[in-house]
Amino acid sequence: MENKRKKDYKLIDGIKRNKKHPLTFFIPTIKEKKELNVGDRVKLGFANNNGKCGERMWVKIIKIKGIYFQGELDNRPLNPDFGIQVGSEIDFSFKHIIDIW
Repeated sequence: MENKRKKDYKLIDGIKRNKKHPLTFFIPTIKEKKELNVGDRVKLGFANNNGKCGERMWVKIIKIKGIYFQGELDNRPLNPDFGIQVGSEIDFSFKHIIDIW
């Protein structure tokens, strides 16, 4: 069930974060990302549009087109201001994937 509230978040660029903190912020390899399939779960980093509050959440992949994905949020956000809930559709790409289940 899709939440009808405005989505008030941005996704964290995991590649940029890894380059800034290579010894402490690890991300999956390109090879690992290319091996993802529909039904797999990935972790994405969410932040308020103002960048002041962040949260990492699991998303179940429902569609793949090259490096672009569509998924469904697989856990409940602690921050209700994101405007999403379990089952909300999330569009993302390789750069947003920070972990693979």
